[in-house]
Amino acid sequence: MLAITPGAIQAIQGLTSQPGVPDGAGLKISGQMTPEGTAIELSLVEAPEESDQILEAEDTKVFVAAPLAPVLDDKILDAGVEEGKLEFKLARQHPNGS
Repeated sequence: MLAITPGAIQAIQGLTSQPGVPDGAGLKISGQMTPEGTAIELSLVEAPEESDQILEAEDTKVFVAAPLAPVLDDKILDAGVEEGKLEFKLARQHPNGS
């Protein structure tokens, strides 16, 4: 299952706590499989789609589109600020699960 770092949790909480964002909103991970690889898109959404995999950590929600769930199963989502911009990164989890 996709793991979520404390940095990613903090970043998502910052996004979902903005004025006008409804309770229950979360980060949606969707994308397309292409011959070159997987093109992943991140967006803030009000609610998951029925088929989404829902991950929750510390009152933070991440919705993974069903076709991507197996692709992201061994990944970890992290976030940080690079050159003044919030950036999310996906990396392979270490064999020990961290």
